[in-house]
Amino acid sequence: NDSYKCGYWNETGTWDDTGCTRINFTCHSTHLTYFSILMTQDYNSTIPVGDLKTLTYITYIGCGLSAAFTAIVVLMSCSYSIRKVKPDHTTMIHTNLSASLFVLNMAFLMNGAISYFDKEGPCRGIAIAMHYGLLSCFSWMAVEAFHLYLLLVKVMFTQIKLYMKKLCLFGWGVPAVVVAAVAIADVKYYAQITLHIGSETEIIGRTNLQCWIEDKIVFYTTVIGYFAVMFLFNTSILIVVCVKIIFMRISSRAYTVKKLLWKDIVTFFSLTILTGTTWGLAFFAQGNSNSNVAVHYLFTILNSIQGFLLFLWLCIMKVSAKKEKEAASMPSTCKESQSVCN
Repeated sequence: NDSYKCGYWNETGTWDDTGCTRINFTCHSTHLTYFSILMTQDYNSTIPVGDLKTLTYITYIGCGLSAAFTAIVVLMSCSYSIRKVKPDHTTMIHTNLSASLFVLNMAFLMNGAISYFDKEGPCRGIAIAMHYGLLSCFSWMAVEAFHLYLLLVKVMFTQIKLYMKKLCLFGWGVPAVVVAAVAIADVKYYAQITLHIGSETEIIGRTNLQCWIEDKIVFYTTVIGYFAVMFLFNTSILIVVCVKIIFMRISSRAYTVKKLLWKDIVTFFSLTILTGTTWGLAFFAQGNSNSNVAVHYLFTILNSIQGFLLFLWLCIMKVSAKKEKEAASMPSTCKESQSVCN
């Protein structure tokens, strides 16, 4: 019936048809895309439309910030090559993680526009890029955890031959093999999917188009399964590393409870960003229930801005390292009294 209009009643009591077009009694929304859809096969969402709009804004702002600041990290790394300065292993690993986050965030931001035009080839291409970017992020998060373990627990990473080449082979190569295997098995697994939005009480259904993995078995195997392995590995390493850091600080002469607690909080949060354990919220976002709305918010906020948080952490670490270097090079008389130096 042409009397039906595409849209919904918003919180203010007015009719909102922004970004909607009606096709065969179904309203297709072009703007409701939330970051947690990467990790949930929730194609029949009962999340209130108002919350979906908020999640969409958070997603685009977060992904935009992450894409911009991870690009800065990569460009800064490229400047090392221009200046013929060889960065250390830790810096190179952070750069590769930033590059994978850049690929993921850019692919996600482009997904909405490409899916809207309903072109099979570009849609599959962006779905493949997003799948590869996501798996690369998981792989480099695992590399971050592995490197932390060797650096703080084993203190032996310099003894491994071709260390960075092996890490790059894992971080970029394994995801490429997985994505290539899926595409070779049947490229139609990557397709335009329809996300159904709204409750059963609505007269008109509302949908959102997305280019992603259509087959649920492929999704749960290559996304959830792949992440589950990485998550268990990273969580185990994170626990071991945190325990090691705590014991190191307790044994320090400069130990104070207040100082230790503050540093532990900052360190733990930083390591969760590096190892991506916040992505584990996806396990609590499965299913189709309004009670999962809070989880979707947490997942979207923490993970869409991961690249931005990584940039901030790298800046803080760089400033801290510079201060420690200056303190180490300062004469003993200066350390006892700054006024003597001044």
